[in-house]
Amino acid sequence: MKRLRIAKPYGPNCIVQKVECTNHLLRNYINRLRDLTSKRKNSKGEPIPGYLRKCIQTRLLRLRYAVTEAVKYNRQLQTNIPYETRLMVLKSDLVNGPNHVFGDHTNCRQYFCQGTKEGNITKYNLLVY
Repeated sequence: MKRLRIAKPYGPNCIVQKVECTNHLLRNYINRLRDLTSKRKNSKGEPIPGYLRKCIQTRLLRLRYAVTEAVKYNRQLQTNIPYETRLMVLKSDLVNGPNHVFGDHTNCRQYFCQGTKEGNITKYNLLVY
């Protein structure tokens, strides 16, 4: 990137910026989660219980789907909404995705889910560690 900015191959008025691909970001997201499920200890050296690792591993595709739905919704937002507001909405949806997948629907938006279903066991309290 630095070489491109210095060389300015497209002229002095064109600024070169790196644009991340959605598929690339999703692949990195899932790969990092998959790495978490294979490690027996966290970065502090504390053991991670096997049932937590298994719980994350079984929900990898649902976690990815939560991210794709949040991005899809953000793309559909009206263009007259300020960019900063759209960014804040996207961030809150991305942060809430794992909560939704593991059963905590308190912060879910209506486009994403309709709340807790009857007889649904909340797995969220398993992950509070």
